[in-house]
Amino acid sequence: MASNQVLIGNGRLPFDVLIRVFELYLPEETPDHPLESLLLVCKAWEQAAVAHRSLWATFKITMGEEEHTRLWLCRLPLRIERSGLQALFHIDIRHLDEETGKQASEAHDRGQKIPTQADVEANLPRILDLLAGVDGHLCARWGSLRLTIYGCFLEFRATDPHRNVFNSLTYPMPSLTSLHLALHSDTDVWLFPQLPAVESIVLEHSELHDLPDMSHAQNIWIGGELLCMADGPLWFLTAPEVLHLRIEQGFWLDDAYPKLHTLSLYGRYLPPGFEETYIPRLRVLDLHFTGLDILEDLLYHQQVLSLLDVVLLSCEPSLLTDPRERA
Repeated sequence: MASNQVLIGNGRLPFDVLIRVFELYLPEETPDHPLESLLLVCKAWEQAAVAHRSLWATFKITMGEEEHTRLWLCRLPLRIERSGLQALFHIDIRHLDEETGKQASEAHDRGQKIPTQADVEANLPRILDLLAGVDGHLCARWGSLRLTIYGCFLEFRATDPHRNVFNSLTYPMPSLTSLHLALHSDTDVWLFPQLPAVESIVLEHSELHDLPDMSHAQNIWIGGELLCMADGPLWFLTAPEVLHLRIEQGFWLDDAYPKLHTLSLYGRYLPPGFEETYIPRLRVLDLHFTGLDILEDLLYHQQVLSLLDVVLLSCEPSLLTDPRERA
């Protein structure tokens, strides 16, 4: 038998095809039918799956029923071991399985237990600690992270490090290229302070003391209903490498964005500091406005308008009706 083939039933399936089957199965795994199920098909499948290190470095975890969480806590150490020493981790941790809907009523109809504040506080730190490793040494292998914990306010617990979700988010992450975060916290500890390789950042529905390190990000999306600095002033958005920036109201622009090409703005007004910001390469301005004030403000910035190749406008339907009808 050729070295790149494995025996499947009465035929032969090339190794690369079999690996593709595993990769297609990975995003469809469930707590009841995990990736480990592939190891039970036959010896050849087990050998091929174990040999594919990056297969075991993808972690899609839903903060749901306690039984499922316990299964993940048991599986994580072995999955990390099977991933070898070099495969980058791709981590996706969500408060609810978005495929079943975020609404509590939908989850209830399916018999799914909604994770409580206590569930998240008890289990999320344990999961992140396993993924971070001793003294955060595994954080060097984090390649992408989605951590979207909607509706829970996580407290800093200095006296109980085993229940402190923030420990694992303070280590350097030199390989992280993508960060998607929705997190409410009361800590003044700087989370994600060193992201030298990050390319894309999405920050939504969050309450944080400081923004993550955005100094190297090229694509940034910031928005959501609760995005503010706890007990402090509005943020200055410092991102000198950004090419595409999408923000909602509540942010002061920095002095300069020398590489910014596309700017998407959401809200009623232009962001504070817009008139002083140096944006020499801006070519596309995408406005999603909830009031006409933003258009009036823009007319006073002819130097910005003169740079643009494209201006995209979208608004609430009510703004397109006759003012007398709105009255």
